[in-house]
Amino acid sequence: MSDRATEFPVTPMPTTANEFIEQQLSERLAALGVAFDSDPLCIFGVLFSGVDDLIRTVIEDMQQQDGSHNRLAVILTTDGGYIEPVQRIVDTIRHHYDYVSFIIPNYAFSAGTILVMSGNEIYMIKSSKFCKSLHGEVGVHTAVSATSLGAWSRCHCRSSPISR
Repeated sequence: MSDRATEFPVTPMPTTANEFIEQQLSERLAALGVAFDSDPLCIFGVLFSGVDDLIRTVIEDMQQQDGSHNRLAVILTTDGGYIEPVQRIVDTIRHHYDYVSFIIPNYAFSAGTILVMSGNEIYMIKSSKFCKSLHGEVGVHTAVSATSLGAWSRCHCRSSPISR
């Protein structure tokens, strides 16, 4: 007779909406790590001073865990920010990881575009966007704009959300 608890781990039922949302996000992020055979990281927000320290702490914590990888998969949505923290984020990521994949479900503007260019590969959906300038947004779902950013050879554009 098998023990069903070892076959199907039971996750405690959340008691608040916040606990439910955090549980769902954690499960989805873990699934991303499995799909990409990498450590998963999600960055959502402005890249300003202090964010680089938070990301460094998270990455160092992941590296301390058993089963950490030499690959990182980053889901990024940002309006941009300052170049100095982005440089420190890139330095931290490249210190700990040999291969970095960026997943852009929506947009990575300004300093976010520079962060994405530091990766080895870029995954996007058709409506995802890079680079916001005074002249408007430049979508990377066209060959011309991706080529102008020098990213086309590393860009995996999809017409539907990523599923593995």
